[in-house]
Amino acid sequence: MSGLVELRQQIDSLDDEILELLVDRFKIAEQVRDLKQQNNQPPLDRDRWADIEARLKSRADEAGLDPDDIAEIFSHVHLYVLKNIYKEKV
Repeated sequence: MSGLVELRQQIDSLDDEILELLVDRFKIAEQVRDLKQQNNQPPLDRDRWADIEARLKSRADEAGLDPDDIAEIFSHVHLYVLKNIYKEKV
């Protein structure tokens, strides 16, 4: 059972790292928001998002992960950021 405990601790540590990375991503997205607002650009750049999604799907496939599942995870992250830094529906 100690092997299970150790593996769970590793997962917990990775989850903490993922959360820290999400916080970092959110902070950078706030800077992007500020620049977009200064330049009167809309919150969502659909072409940029399509490029990101294609890149993530390709990387997921290379890593042996389901590209659609990974795209869905990142879509949730992206929408969360948009919803929370713009404080409006996008």
